[in-house]
Amino acid sequence: MFNGMMNANYAHEGWAGVGHHGWGLMHGPFSILLLIGFVLLLVWLFRRSTHGSGLCGHAATGSALATLSERFAKGEIEEEEFRTKREVLKSKK
Repeated sequence: MFNGMMNANYAHEGWAGVGHHGWGLMHGPFSILLLIGFVLLLVWLFRRSTHGSGLCGHAATGSALATLSERFAKGEIEEEEFRTKREVLKSKK
């Protein structure tokens, strides 16, 4: 009797065959692939937004040295200040 009620449920609820809404055996794998794609999208967006910066948004040490060199090349700082700051940055590596 219970089997007959379940079969009637499939027929009257509009489900097409085995599985949920006619997906059959593809419902599970498709859901997993969709979830993996969503997680990969989130990771890509996070990496893109933080690319080239540290966790707190400050530039990495290599970038700091490049910025210091640019400032010296533009004449914003003197040679003595450049050498002192460069040594400090190199000692932090």
